[in-house]
Amino acid sequence: MDKINNSKNIDGRSTDIFISEIQTEFVINSLKENAQRYEYTIDRYKYNALVTDLDGVVLENGSINQVVFNTLINRTLLNPNERIPLAFATGRSFTTTQKVILNFLLALLSERGILLKEGDLTVYSDNGSFSVDIATNNVIESLPISPNALQEAIRGLDALSVLLNLREIQLTQLDTNGVPVLKKRSVSINDFTFSFGINPEYLVCLDDRLVEVYHQIYGRNYSLLTIVQVLNKLFIRNGMPLNATTTGRSIEINAIGVNKGRAVSYISRRIGCIEDNVISIGDSVLGNDQEITQRVGGFANVPIIIPGRHYPLFINEAGNQFQRVGTFLNRVRLENT
Repeated sequence: MDKINNSKNIDGRSTDIFISEIQTEFVINSLKENAQRYEYTIDRYKYNALVTDLDGVVLENGSINQVVFNTLINRTLLNPNERIPLAFATGRSFTTTQKVILNFLLALLSERGILLKEGDLTVYSDNGSFSVDIATNNVIESLPISPNALQEAIRGLDALSVLLNLREIQLTQLDTNGVPVLKKRSVSINDFTFSFGINPEYLVCLDDRLVEVYHQIYGRNYSLLTIVQVLNKLFIRNGMPLNATTTGRSIEINAIGVNKGRAVSYISRRIGCIEDNVISIGDSVLGNDQEITQRVGGFANVPIIIPGRHYPLFINEAGNQFQRVGTFLNRVRLENT
């Protein structure tokens, strides 16, 4: 029997997870155990900084969810004596982040006479490629994608039976009979991210245990993950300094080593705490949020449990994914160092 993983639950007992046992009942049991661990964590642990994704956590359909936003800012920036560092980690570009939330936030702080100090607020945009300290406007990191590597990757995608023609702006994946099964929706290239949206109705089969476990439990909604796995294997094999990830709606390619988790590392170094004391919130457990959710201190506002893994913790509060975050932010213990 193939064992997937080995984990320990809250009271230290080991749990071996087998493919044959992964059924709906297992998901129910996982959520029940998650609820226990969630309450235990809320009651016991304190955090010194907060990193959050934007879309699906603070932004609802591209607009600010006022309940989440107000609670988030009240718990982090509005009280100068109890202020803790806040970072937005997003797949959006810095320019669009400014438009959808940052300009509004800065205007709000200005109206209340609140001045930001260095380190109070940072933005990690383009999945962590470009980061800025908002108080000083200083660039923390700039990790642009290599144009040469990107062009080589584009030319080499046909090795995966994935054909990308930027001139015609068409992305197609061929099945075994040569029939197109994936159609491109959009292509976007800037200095930091190359992204394209596709229709993930068909799946490239890989011998990837975690993705297959997901498919057994949740169906084939995560098929973009397997395409990402294929791309990353190609990049590694060909020595390309690139990394592919997915938002669940599109595939994004950045420079190797780039991810949202860089925000956690930066804040912990800056304030002198361990990374476990930086709380991070995302709306997915895989894809471009996994570096901020699959970690100690990582939380997700969607009820998906990775078999055999402690993190992320599902935010086990009532309501929809945004109401959960609002309640959670009011409950979690935050304090400055």
